[in-house]
Amino acid sequence: MTTSNDVIEHIGDSDLPLPQRIQAGLAANDRVKYYLSLLQTAVSSARDPQREGVGLSATREASGVHDPTFDTVVEQSRPLADGWVLVPEASRIRELVFADLREMYAPLKAAQSLPATQSSCEGFERRLLALESTTPSFEDDRVQPLAVELMAAVSRRGDDTVHQLVMDLHRALNALQAQVPVHDVAGASTWGLTEADERLVTVFMEGLARTAALKFDHPGLETSATRAGGRLTIQNDLGTTTAHLVVLRIDGQTVTILYSDVHRRRAKFLQTMLARHDVEWEEGAATPTVPVMLVGRKRADTQDALVQFLAFLASRLVFLIDWNRARKQLSRFVRKSEAVAVLEWAADHAVGHRGFLQSGGAGLLYTALERAARTHAVSGGRLDEIFGRADATALLKSVLRIATAGVAAGRSIRLIQDEVEAELRAHPAMGSLGGLGLAADHAAYLSSLAERVRRMLLDGAGQTSRAKAIRDAALAKRWEARADEIVRRQRQRHDPARSGALLRRLLQQGDDAADALEEIAFLLTLVPDRTPEAALRPLTALADLTMNGCRDYVRCLEYGRHVPARPAGSDLEDFLVAVDRVLEFERAADRAERAARSTMLGTAQDYRQLHVLTAVARAFEQAADALAHGALTARDYALGGATDHA
Repeated sequence: MTTSNDVIEHIGDSDLPLPQRIQAGLAANDRVKYYLSLLQTAVSSARDPQREGVGLSATREASGVHDPTFDTVVEQSRPLADGWVLVPEASRIRELVFADLREMYAPLKAAQSLPATQSSCEGFERRLLALESTTPSFEDDRVQPLAVELMAAVSRRGDDTVHQLVMDLHRALNALQAQVPVHDVAGASTWGLTEADERLVTVFMEGLARTAALKFDHPGLETSATRAGGRLTIQNDLGTTTAHLVVLRIDGQTVTILYSDVHRRRAKFLQTMLARHDVEWEEGAATPTVPVMLVGRKRADTQDALVQFLAFLASRLVFLIDWNRARKQLSRFVRKSEAVAVLEWAADHAVGHRGFLQSGGAGLLYTALERAARTHAVSGGRLDEIFGRADATALLKSVLRIATAGVAAGRSIRLIQDEVEAELRAHPAMGSLGGLGLAADHAAYLSSLAERVRRMLLDGAGQTSRAKAIRDAALAKRWEARADEIVRRQRQRHDPARSGALLRRLLQQGDDAADALEEIAFLLTLVPDRTPEAALRPLTALADLTMNGCRDYVRCLEYGRHVPARPAGSDLEDFLVAVDRVLEFERAADRAERAARSTMLGTAQDYRQLHVLTAVARAFEQAADALAHGALTARDYALGGATDHA
């Protein structure tokens, strides 16, 4: 269990904000009492099966323990044959009890110089060590009922117990708190500051306030400050992770930044945000509980420069909250480096990322994409692969800005989705997300299949080429399956408009061509070893035609996706010429298929050769027919005004 005191000890400042340590110790007191009650209830319930189960979930939540797995401990506890009791999580609960006892003791140790703690501090440490060494470890979650009774008992005969130590530590913490006058300085909890310290804390809090609202309902940014070791120390807790905090030591005009984190990329992000202030960084020693430690030093030339740096640093802290989660969600749409660049932009422009996460994060964008491009299954797609890197990052910036403004204004998630969708529809690259853009994606697989089939024919027949043909056929099958997936995903969409029906027909025709080409790849694995080259030559000619025809088909769809809603001019002319080239290919393929059959009748050596070769020729002709029908459907789609921009 990592606690904030563990991190502070690792940082090396045992005097760091005492008021905050006291509050942490009091919170630990509540948790220990819950853990002891949980052990007692689990043992009692297991030893008395007739006893009605007691639910402790409300007690758990009230004590500040957020792990719901403890809610099943009581009902799953059971007696063992030797008089012991099996209590799930018992070993872990024991560890948590002593971790929280150390959390309660930490502020007392940190305040040894105060009268209220001088005499008792050493005794508390001795008692804590003794109890930890004598309390059973509950190995394998096996519990002796007497051990739990002793832990939870109040000392009556001078024998120390865990419960007695908890009560004594609690009284000492209350007494210590009474001696520590906590003052509020611009929202920071402070103790023992000079007037000059208070001015610097005020500057820090003013900088924090500039951007703090961008965390919205996420916890974090609580600030405390004290004068310790002859210098001002400011601590800020960044969210809910106890290992994520920043500590500033200000000595004259030098600021030392102590930053702990569990994410190295986020630590690097902080360095990037402060780059223009010439902070000198070095990496401190890491531990299992504090994996990333950064130490930065800024030497300000003047007091004004110090003030400006403190305010700027404070204004950057909100952009570290939930940063790694935002980076991961943005990385679904662009490269990791581009996602970080978007987050840098969001910090520089006071947009942030918490509004995006609070509005649904990646789900917000996926929903808007689905609604804006109803004819394209974009879930899981990378926007930089569809739009290009520049357009994709620009789009993500717009989404972050819209989400932040929407959450700040109290708008509903649905309204924010509508605004993101409107932004998407206005984007000039939106055409690539639907309509003929989808068919063009599908056609790219057709072109690859045609090239693979042609290569298989050029390799010829024989034992050596057969093994390669089998591998090529398997690859063709995978490509055909990917093309099928595009068609399947589009079929799942309900679009009653004429444009939707045309697109479904177009994709089905393209799929028929893919099936025919994959069938050719399979048939070529069956070509007999001694098939004459003369019998294969007309099929190679058909393969050349089909490869070029597929390329013309791709061009046709690429031109068609850019035809405007009212077609005219060069865009339309290029598209119609491409359609005509595909139709001409179909007529040429029909002639070549007939010529191939005539040649194979005269050159094939047996019926098996003739059967396989004619089946290949027929599949080429079927692919050509499907592409011709697809080109005509694409023409109807474009000329009917069902463009990608609609």
